[in-house]
Amino acid sequence: MATWLDNLFGDGEFGEPLGFAWRLQWDAASLVGLILLAAACAALIGSSRGGERRQRVAAWMGASAAVLLFLMQLRPQLELQYGDPPRIAVLLDDSSSMQQVDSQGESRFATAKQLLSSERRNLTAWRRRLQLHVFSVANEKTATIDPGDDAKAIASWAPSGAASPLEAAVNRALSAASVRPWDAVILVSDGAATGGESISEAARRCAAAGTPFFAVGCGPLKGSPNIAVASVSGDRVAYLGDVATVEAQISAAGE
Repeated sequence: MATWLDNLFGDGEFGEPLGFAWRLQWDAASLVGLILLAAACAALIGSSRGGERRQRVAAWMGASAAVLLFLMQLRPQLELQYGDPPRIAVLLDDSSSMQQVDSQGESRFATAKQLLSSERRNLTAWRRRLQLHVFSVANEKTATIDPGDDAKAIASWAPSGAASPLEAAVNRALSAASVRPWDAVILVSDGAATGGESISEAARRCAAAGTPFFAVGCGPLKGSPNIAVASVSGDRVAYLGDVATVEAQISAAGE
């Protein structure tokens, strides 16, 4: 917890509520010099207590003038600072693969929402609040998780998307940061990027925008991905010497 000395002399973190803060800027050498000068003035005044009143008044005036001159040499300045909390964009994978129930007995999407909910209770204990802006990957939804709301803003979200268009989700998140770039972009997913770019490509896109990118996995570390041949199409008839074209669509769900 910040003390009054931190608020007066330091550049500590902003407390609550966020907003404006006035700070008197000092350096360590100036502060030590001021303390030594005050001690010398106190000793001078103490030595003159037994003297006449005129001597005591002169000692007080001399000490006050010395302190005033010293403060003028320091040139103290009041600095107005504004505390702007870090803004984090969370890309929440709501594709159908997040419906999978893992060994813990919960779906991957429920685990992801619980992660945001439980971590949020820890984040509210920080002196500098975090602004969490959640973007769904598949259904183009957005929400802002306010402090202490236990992630109620995303309680009605469900994993119903047919694909995981990470490219579109990253573009929406980067475009939404109109005032200043996000302090970080966090992807919460099971890693099944279907119907769009891969996670590594999304990370490179964020890096090009100067925004750190982090990926949080939901699901077991081991296990085979659910891959199936969705459809196969090709020429019905082919003769000797012809080039036959066969197209196959592969669907993936899971890790």
